[in-house]
Amino acid sequence: MNTLDLRPLLKQTITFRKTTADTNGELLEMEMVNTDNNGPPLHFHPNQEESFHILSGSMMFYLDGAWTKKETGETVVIQKGKPHTFKKGECDEVKFITSMRPALTFEKYMFDIERIIKSRDLKTMKNFKTLIYVSTLWVKYKENMVSIKPPYFVMFLLSKLGKILGYKIN
Repeated sequence: MNTLDLRPLLKQTITFRKTTADTNGELLEMEMVNTDNNGPPLHFHPNQEESFHILSGSMMFYLDGAWTKKETGETVVIQKGKPHTFKKGECDEVKFITSMRPALTFEKYMFDIERIIKSRDLKTMKNFKTLIYVSTLWVKYKENMVSIKPPYFVMFLLSKLGKILGYKIN
């Protein structure tokens, strides 16, 4: 099994349980361990269903305009097109399985984010360089996810600005 280390930027490790190749593109299943109090921006998946099954710890999910807490053993399924975000609950570490149906290019996104974190020495989301790289990746993989807050057009503009300034993700 491949394991990605997204620390120190995202304080997360990801182990692929079922890859895109294993399932002929039908599913991507990952086991994640997260120690960060932050999550991804509010977003939606235009072409995928995402599910979470909590193995240990707790998670907070933002769905339908409100935060909801989920505990060990609970599962959350998010339909395509539904705005959401998530973060670690009131625990030191949360371990969960997340699945994307269909897989599309989400696995490639995960490998790209790890490569960019390591090769560009990204350690915090609170600097311009990181915002440019993360925005550029989100724009590249818009078939998988689209940011709502910040709006997609902001990420798009940041990715174009990054290109002008010579930031590359290849």
